[in-house]
Amino acid sequence: MSNSEGPWGAKKRPLAAGPRNPLLWIAIVLAGGLGLWKLSELFPGAIKSDWDRAALVNWIGFLALLSAGLVAGRRYTARETFRNIAIWCGVLAVLMLGYTFRDELGRIGPRLHSELIPSYPVATGAHQMTLTESADGSYFVNGVVNGLSMHFLIDTGASDIVLSPDDAVRLGIDVASLNYFRQFETAHGGGRGAPATVARLAVGSFVLNDVPVTVNQSPMSSSLLGLAFLDRLESYEFRGRHLTLRWAAHSSAQ
Repeated sequence: MSNSEGPWGAKKRPLAAGPRNPLLWIAIVLAGGLGLWKLSELFPGAIKSDWDRAALVNWIGFLALLSAGLVAGRRYTARETFRNIAIWCGVLAVLMLGYTFRDELGRIGPRLHSELIPSYPVATGAHQMTLTESADGSYFVNGVVNGLSMHFLIDTGASDIVLSPDDAVRLGIDVASLNYFRQFETAHGGGRGAPATVARLAVGSFVLNDVPVTVNQSPMSSSLLGLAFLDRLESYEFRGRHLTLRWAAHSSAQ
């Protein structure tokens, strides 16, 4: 057998551990500090309270500890040093931007949900919600009536809050015993309805109690929120593909 070293007999050379390089760690911390200083100039209102400062110090301490462990692990070349500095500056910048725009980022999820499910109401203010137009150009919204989920079409051409017979039955209303004496015109022709009252109707955080409604005699694809609902609002506005509903603080009660 040959004594020459081949692929089976090659000895592995031990990795040089190398001395620790505190200058690299200092450079990373200084670069991160410079990045934070620049970001504080760009976003002067990002840190408003002692809690904000404490949270920032905690993040800086965590990153300093993590970077110290990485730096002490092995010897770095100049190229690796500058690359790592750039990476950590990027990490700090992303964390700072995320913290600065935390409120805006928190609204991305509900807005995305609204685009995927147009009937999902998005709270866009303390007493304001926004709906997204559906594919057929209508505005639908999911509400809760007496604790039961219900799907509504917002119809500015309807005068009442109109329940479909199926929804009325779900609420425990005996539709067969109602007196359908009300006559009204719809886009599909004339209709007849019977008066009723629901104890609670909620759309998002907008809540109405002891609400007069009309139970439609004929089947409907969904219940309606007409002017009797819209007139309870402070205002409503169509803009682009969105409908914004606003109400006064005293108009809703959980």
